[in-house]
Amino acid sequence: MTGTDWVGAIGVTILLVAFFLNCQGRLSSDQPLYHALNALGAAMACTASILIAYLPFVLLEGAWTVVSLVGLVKHLRSGSALLLAGHDHGLGHAAAVVHASRR
Repeated sequence: MTGTDWVGAIGVTILLVAFFLNCQGRLSSDQPLYHALNALGAAMACTASILIAYLPFVLLEGAWTVVSLVGLVKHLRSGSALLLAGHDHGLGHAAAVVHASRR
């Protein structure tokens, strides 16, 4: 595999992990982590698509990245981002402990 293949494969894997966790009810689509994983995965897939000059996926993954970043920024601005709203956001006990230590 080339470097471009690795970037694309890792990006798509990140997208699929976020999708799987969402389908299993372990990661809600209104959580910042969901948007962050989608933005990162889509940006990596978009980068690989640019490098192989495949315009349809550049458009798809570029739009996916922008939409995910808008969702993430919305959460950050509303104060509901990770560790700020008093919830662990699906990350378990460790996040709750970090939040509690900030009080």
